[in-house]
Amino acid sequence: MRANRLAPMLASIFLLCHLGIGQATICGSASFNHFINWRATSDLYYNVSGAPANTYGDLWCNRNGGGYVLNAGSWILTDGSGQATKGPWSSSGQSADETAYCYIDWQSCTSPESEHIWDVTDPTPTIDNTYPSSFSGTASADTWGAGFDSSWASCQTEFYDGTPGVGRWWSFGSSSWTATSPDYGPCFLSGMPSHSVTWSASQLPSLVTGHHYYWKVLVWEGTNQGILTVDFWQ
Repeated sequence: MRANRLAPMLASIFLLCHLGIGQATICGSASFNHFINWRATSDLYYNVSGAPANTYGDLWCNRNGGGYVLNAGSWILTDGSGQATKGPWSSSGQSADETAYCYIDWQSCTSPESEHIWDVTDPTPTIDNTYPSSFSGTASADTWGAGFDSSWASCQTEFYDGTPGVGRWWSFGSSSWTATSPDYGPCFLSGMPSHSVTWSASQLPSLVTGHHYYWKVLVWEGTNQGILTVDFWQ
């Protein structure tokens, strides 16, 4: 899905060069408690176990394809059992999307590499000018975020008749303008996994000449939501 999917392989090559082929040994485990942190995800932690006991480790990371650099020397210290935890980090402290591949250098060995994604920006939907005969468009996501995947992406539609004296939403259950609160209809995303997809509504409301309508699409990337509305007179 992301352009940096070669990073795990490059990391292995980097480890061999960094430590020397005879010393590039993987030891213990090290991982983030979340693979992806959306804005609504709980705090992020980094957990280490089975590493050298009572040892400081250096943090090496490749962030957004920028190459592996030493982020912090003596970044983490294990206890007598070779365990350690760093964190918490909150999405509120993250200003942009980020994909990172990180590992710990214990000098005698390295931890396994762990991938983590911060996704704190909303997807951006667009609407084609084919309405009201159809309702479709595209949606894009930040390059270094999670992007769209069937495991966490979706979309919905909402139709409202804002004509004075009407003020009703389209009810998908009764196929009529009778809903007094938003009623969300089916919408489909295609082109996943990707950072750019197309969306389309499968059910459209009936229209009356002279009425003022508001059609809305809601696109979800995890818990991040992008919304766009178009209004028109029939």
